[in-house]
Amino acid sequence: MFNFAADMDNIFLNSGFEEDATYVNTSGSTAIKAVIFRTTESTINFNTRQGGTEAARKYKIEAYVSRTYVPIVKVNADKILCKRFPGDSANSTFNVVGVITADEGAYRLGLA
Repeated sequence: MFNFAADMDNIFLNSGFEEDATYVNTSGSTAIKAVIFRTTESTINFNTRQGGTEAARKYKIEAYVSRTYVPIVKVNADKILCKRFPGDSANSTFNVVGVITADEGAYRLGLA
């Protein structure tokens, strides 16, 4: 029997790439482990050959979080406290502004 949330916790969040973070919602804050992706790209352009202007949003910071610790996500209401850059000494507060993907084990969230 598959348990995707447990698999996320046991494999992906114990990979050595996970970071300590805090998830804040209306019911309080929860200490979590998350895999944080950081980039400086803001969009990915499509249709450049035909001169189109379609673009996909690429968030500067994205976080994989387990549904074990974050069962429900409210966009534009919830927050994640994590380091803006890996070497930072203090956490920064980021709003959850989008759910990029979601499955039975985890959410991939766009932060701003």
